[in-house]
Amino acid sequence: MARMKSPKYPNFPLAKAISHVQKILDADGTVPLPREVIAKHLGYSGLSGASDATIATIVQFGLLERTGKAEMRLSQLAMDILVPENENQRQNAINRAALNPTLFTDIWNHFDKRVPSPEALRAYLLRRDFNSRAIDPVMRSFEPTIAMLKQQSATESGGVDDAESEESSLPPDEDDVPLGVSASVGDYVQWESQGVLQFRQPKRVRWVSDDGDWVAVDGSNTGIPMSEISIEKPPHDARPPTPPAVEDVQQVGFTEWFRAKVGADKLITINYKGKDDIGPREIEKMIAILEAQKAALEE
Repeated sequence: MARMKSPKYPNFPLAKAISHVQKILDADGTVPLPREVIAKHLGYSGLSGASDATIATIVQFGLLERTGKAEMRLSQLAMDILVPENENQRQNAINRAALNPTLFTDIWNHFDKRVPSPEALRAYLLRRDFNSRAIDPVMRSFEPTIAMLKQQSATESGGVDDAESEESSLPPDEDDVPLGVSASVGDYVQWESQGVLQFRQPKRVRWVSDDGDWVAVDGSNTGIPMSEISIEKPPHDARPPTPPAVEDVQQVGFTEWFRAKVGADKLITINYKGKDDIGPREIEKMIAILEAQKAALEE
């Protein structure tokens, strides 16, 4: 099954993005900084999938801007929020930042500058081809962000200023800050959880979930969030990988219930997902399904 990627969206609300840029301002002011330094100011041990996603969200709100290859600094929009000349300047800057993400502007305009109901917003995102698992994070970031926006000021300013939305003069392939990584089977990755590296050396990805949100690595059945990994170079002693046996690759959240040989070279497994164990009723349903399948094959 092909993995469906949702359009870009902020991973957290504007208020959290503002608190993040305040940390950068307190640490180093407005000088250009390598992205690795910015990641450390935000509480990460270095660059990773998680830190990339955080930086990308701040960029979407227009609070960080590129100054060169792998370097960024606080934008004027961020400074208008953090050290404004007056409250009116600060609120106007918040209004622009709130609608800086393209998705948020699209939602705001689609619903005639009104906050949609959760049901209407969910339906709109589904029509925009959002993965169902991405919808709740979008709603959690959109609703509190729009709550910071004063409609009268936003209407007078026309939303995002043209000057704020202009593209950088850098080449397009260098101007994009990734929304985290998208690892594939065979990539070597490092896993960082709560600022702590989990592997002594990078490990090879052996499985990626259909929705692209989870991975598993060689030697482990643990589901790892895609947002917490970074793609690394293979270790010096890395050997060509041996593909995992089909029966060893299980979907995250499923439990193996039954395994048996049904032929000289055939092995079946039954996996299930749910709170309770398999009981007589579920077994009867499985028997009925298998009997129907058997009858269809015999025809």
